[in-house]
Amino acid sequence: MFTVNIHESGSQRSGRERLELGVSPSGTQDDGSEAVTAALDAPAPATVRERSRRTRRRNLRRHWQLYVLLVLPVAYFVIFQYIPMANNVIAFKDYNVVQGIWGSPWAGFD
Repeated sequence: MFTVNIHESGSQRSGRERLELGVSPSGTQDDGSEAVTAALDAPAPATVRERSRRTRRRNLRRHWQLYVLLVLPVAYFVIFQYIPMANNVIAFKDYNVVQGIWGSPWAGFD
């Protein structure tokens, strides 16, 4: 029978304990009560959402230069590609210069 021994590195808990599988040093089989007690004292694992949020935050902090480099191209596409699409509405309007694009009535709804 294998027992699970939890070893901590350092005096503070890091949340990541090393698990070791093996037979007890004397060669006999334990009932595993010490291993179970140690496993119960270990902190509960973080939820998936907490881990992904922590990972995103760590990646943002670690690679912030790449995100700064992305600001200019994203701003370019928003300003020169997406904003002009809003003005394509003119194709469906009965355009009047005085009223402008948004004040002109829609074409074909008479």
